[in-house]
Amino acid sequence: MSERAFPAPSTVSEQARAWLAFDVGELAYPAADDIDGWLALAAQANQSTAQRFPISEMPVSVEGFEAGNAVGYTARPHGVDDEAVFLWLHPGGLLVGGGDACRATTARTALSMGMLVWGVDYRLPPRHPHPAALNDAMSVTGARSMSVLRRRCLSAATRPAGISLPRFCCAPGMPGYRCRRHWCSTRRRLT
Repeated sequence: MSERAFPAPSTVSEQARAWLAFDVGELAYPAADDIDGWLALAAQANQSTAQRFPISEMPVSVEGFEAGNAVGYTARPHGVDDEAVFLWLHPGGLLVGGGDACRATTARTALSMGMLVWGVDYRLPPRHPHPAALNDAMSVTGARSMSVLRRRCLSAATRPAGISLPRFCCAPGMPGYRCRRHWCSTRRRLT
């Protein structure tokens, strides 16, 4: 259906009406073995997500970084100084959600959680099969944890007792859950 069958309700905010009116175009699913078709669909979905969440309009600071083969984003709402971290592995069924879409949803997640978020822009199949996404999550969290630890050590005149890695939380039940579950169990063994 290319035309909206129902207008947005007049009782919702202007922002909600703009969201509902956003045209994502027609989604045509390719054949199961059409890799280029699936990659094109993912690119279209990622572009739509990035357009729906313009970072420039959000009161959040976002920085990109690399850790090994992995790419990640740190997003911190303005005015939040706590070092607690929400680990964000974007949804998308291991097909969509990467690149600018990951950057945008990391920023949105930081705003909705009210805390520092580390978003993992993990490599996706079919070009990067399992365990690439898991390895990326491990690389990002390990590199960012060491960065925070070094900053805490260097900021004190003497080495403070009880230095620890930042507190982490991650959401169960969303896509990427297996990566998070494995990451959390591995981290428990290391700390």
